[in-house]
Amino acid sequence: MNYEEALLQLLQTAIRTKLPIGIKSYQYCLDEKVMISSAGTQTKEAFADITLYWEDSSLSRHRIALPFPPDTPLPIHVWQRVRYFDPHSASLDSQTSGHSSIACDQSILALLEKPFSARFSGPLKTTAYIHTRKLASSHGEQKQEIVTEALLQDTSPYANTVYHKRRLPNEQELTYLHEEQLWMRTVGSHVSGPLGQRQEKAFLLFSPDALRAILHSGFAALLTDKRKREHMLPFIRFCADHSRLSVSHDPYRPWSIGTRSLWPDGSLPKKQVLIAPALTELTELPRYYEAASLHVNHPNIGQFHQWLSQQEHVDYVPHVQVQPSFSPYSQEMGWVSCATRFIQGRPTVQGNLTFTFSLAALVASPHLTLIAKVGWDGYGLAIPYRDLVYTP
Repeated sequence: MNYEEALLQLLQTAIRTKLPIGIKSYQYCLDEKVMISSAGTQTKEAFADITLYWEDSSLSRHRIALPFPPDTPLPIHVWQRVRYFDPHSASLDSQTSGHSSIACDQSILALLEKPFSARFSGPLKTTAYIHTRKLASSHGEQKQEIVTEALLQDTSPYANTVYHKRRLPNEQELTYLHEEQLWMRTVGSHVSGPLGQRQEKAFLLFSPDALRAILHSGFAALLTDKRKREHMLPFIRFCADHSRLSVSHDPYRPWSIGTRSLWPDGSLPKKQVLIAPALTELTELPRYYEAASLHVNHPNIGQFHQWLSQQEHVDYVPHVQVQPSFSPYSQEMGWVSCATRFIQGRPTVQGNLTFTFSLAALVASPHLTLIAKVGWDGYGLAIPYRDLVYTP
C-alpha cells in the first residue's frame, strides 16, 4: 500500500466515525520527497496536510507524518475540538496538474531507474530530490505538481562551493564548480574566532540565500500578515523614493529553488513586485510564500570573479543569522559562522563575522551591485560596509 492509499484509508475511516458533529468532507495535500545521492542510496519521506470540513460549516487543519503508525486511527475526537470558522476558505475546483517544464528536470526523474552518470562521482557531493505534491478531495477533484532539485556541495567544513537549482548542472557548469572548489581550498588560514579588522573600503558580498534571509525577516514575511502589513507601507514608499533595487516574489523563475506551480491549497502562484522605484502600494503575499521565491534586480550587475578581482577587500557571506522579524529601520546584528575574506580577488582567511546593518540603509545604498555566479539560483548583492547603517 502506497502513502496515498494509506492516507485515503485513514480518511475514509474518519469520515464514517460517529461524532456529535460529523465530518462532511475532506481535502488533503500529500507531499512526498525522494532523495537520491550520488553514492547510490535512495530515501523517502512524506507528510500530509489535511483539511476537514465539518457539518456545522467549520473546518480544521492538521498535518501528519507518513507512514502513520499501523492500526492507529486519526485522532478525530481531538481534531474536532480545534475546528474554527473561515469564510474565506476555498476548496479544490478543477482537475489540473502543475508538472512544470521550468522546475522538473527529466534527467533527475530518470535517476529513479538508473544511477548518476560518472561525471557526478567527483569531489563534490551530489544529491538530487524529487518532490511530488498531490491535492485531492472527497469530491474527486485532483491536482498534482512534480518538481526536482539538485544540490552539489563541497564536504569540507570550510568550503563555500555550492550549486543549488531545480536541474542538474551541465558540463560547462560542472567544470567551473570543480575549478572553483580547488580555488576556494587555497584559502590561507581558518580562524576559530572573528575574521579581524577590515579595510576602510571593504565590501560585504551576500549570497542569494543570505540576502533572502534579510529581506524575508525585514519586510517580506510581514506582507503575509494582515495585522502587520500596513506597517510596511512607509518602508515601501521609502524604497520607491530612495532605492533603485527591485524585489519580487517570483515562483516562476526558471530552475530556481523557489519555483512552484501549485500552492498546498490548490491555488496557482503568481509573480508579485514587492519593492520597486515609484511603487507606492502594498502587495499581499500568500500565506504559503517562501523566501526562496524572492528575487532582486538592479541596474548594476557584475560577474563573481570579474567583480572580485576589481576589489581590494571583500567579505563573502554564504549564510547569515538575523532576528526572525525586525523593523527595516532598526539597527540589527548579522552573524556569519563561516565567512571568507578575499583580498585583491583571492581567498585569504575564513572565520566568523558580525556586522551591524539596517534594511533601509541596504536598499538605499547608491553603491549596490548585484552579482551573478554559477551555482546560484539568483543574484547575490555587494555593498560597502560603510553603507550598511542608515542615518535619516
